Amino acid sequence: MNGILLIDKPIGKTSHDIVDEVREIVNTREVGHIGTLDPVASGILVFCIGKALKVVEFLNNLDKKYSVTIRLGITTDTDDAAGKAIGEKQIAGITPDMVERAIAEFAGEILQKPPVYSAIKVDGKRLYRSALSGDVVETKERKVVIRNIEDIKTDIPLASFTVLCSKGTYIRSLARDIGEKLGCGGIVDTLRRLAVGHFRIEEAHKVEELNTENIGDAIIPIDTAISFMDAVEIGETERVRFCNGVIINTTYGGSGSVRVLNLDNLIGIGEVASNVLKPKKVLV
Repeated sequence: MNGILLIDKPIGKTSHDIVDEVREIVNTREVGHIGTLDPVASGILVFCIGKALKVVEFLNNLDKKYSVTIRLGITTDTDDAAGKAIGEKQIAGITPDMVERAIAEFAGEILQKPPVYSAIKVDGKRLYRSALSGDVVETKERKVVIRNIEDIKTDIPLASFTVLCSKGTYIRSLARDIGEKLGCGGIVDTLRRLAVGHFRIEEAHKVEELNTENIGDAIIPIDTAISFMDAVEIGETERVRFCNGVIINTTYGGSGSVRVLNLDNLIGIGEVASNVLKPKKVLV
């Protein structure tokens, strides 16, 4: 079985819990996912199955959209409601207008420090493992892009909004930084992922509703899943060369990663530069 599966992860389960469930349903260990969700978060997880694992790197860079509620006046060691409280501050002087302006100021390209409890590696060790060991690790700021923040609503100490952001953005860090800007601290209270690129939560399935009999209907073909990429059609002779890893000439005038088709069938992904097509992934 090869293709993309969209799952609506419930609160309380880890992303790897869902991986195990999907592996059991599709009867293969060739299952991976894009963009981990914390146990306290819910929403869309994009799974790549079988040969679709070869396109993970091309889906990893897709933007993500979230619905988030932050709680002001508190800080925790994990920057969300699951963590241990490490500070509280009064919020009596903070108005809804102040909160809305603070949130809106984070739109655009920003620098962000990952949460202490995160899977990012520093000196070969994941941050959350260092935190659990009691080690203090200095993390570097990373450049991320908050493409859009909308639907801001405030009911102090809560504030909710939807955010469209680039790969690598930590919503827990965003909540923390908004709280710091207001001088009162802040954490993620609830978080739901609504979209990964063109994949929408409305298309996602509940894993408990899937089984060996209906899973085939839920699988999205690889070509459909990466249809956001330009396509280059090649002939039979070029197909043989491409599948053998040989570069070929192309009249395609663009550059970058493209779907490579033969007789309208996806055979792989290539990289084009200066009218030369270099095989990157063969999918047949």
